[in-house]
Amino acid sequence: MKELTKPKKKGPKPRLVTLKLLQEVERLAARGLSQKQLCHALGFSESWWHDQKHRSPELQESYEKGATQGVLEIANSLFEAARSGNTIAQLFFLKCRSPTEWRDH
Repeated sequence: MKELTKPKKKGPKPRLVTLKLLQEVERLAARGLSQKQLCHALGFSESWWHDQKHRSPELQESYEKGATQGVLEIANSLFEAARSGNTIAQLFFLKCRSPTEWRDH
């Protein structure tokens, strides 16, 4: 007799918002990935991402925390380069911090 099997559901497997996923979102956001790039890198759709951000606020928080951390790391590196005598870094820093006083004429 032939064994009956349940038909397989089509579509992606359900993905849970886990601590591991939140850490990976934060890590990739810190590297400068956009939300679209993050979805592609982690293998889920943008619609899933946007839906889950509303259901799980910690997902959006992880993205924002990572993005902020990435900017802080680069800003700190720029500041340290400027302090160590890197003339280009000094000019860039001054132009960004005081554009009216340090703009090119």
